[in-house]
Amino acid sequence: MDVTAIPVVDKQQLAKRVGVDLVKHHGKKQHYSVAEIKSSARRLNFPDTWDCWALSMYCSPGDFDQYHRTIGEICDFSSMHHMMIDAVSQDSALPEILHHVTQAIEPSWFSDLLDVFDSDHLDFHS
Repeated sequence: MDVTAIPVVDKQQLAKRVGVDLVKHHGKKQHYSVAEIKSSARRLNFPDTWDCWALSMYCSPGDFDQYHRTIGEICDFSSMHHMMIDAVSQDSALPEILHHVTQAIEPSWFSDLLDVFDSDHLDFHS
């Protein structure tokens, strides 16, 4: 299966469920390790062919690139990251996702998504 063929709704579910699971098992962090993200995806029964999408959302760009060099795959962090941000920004559960992410920190990987919204109307600290 071509990884770009994953429907937006699946990207939304992956982002939401993996994000919640990561916080539950590892606390709130700016970035999670490749092992933490992959373990979360397995716990939630997502196919391993979707790992790259979860990694593009939750690990650092450097860890993403290093992991893909190690396994001999070429994936573009920036493109995949932006596709995930676009998918999440269309999700009706966005307030729930924002709540989980912004409680502890304002992650750099989430700044692209915040640009989509008028942040003057969002209260992330309540």
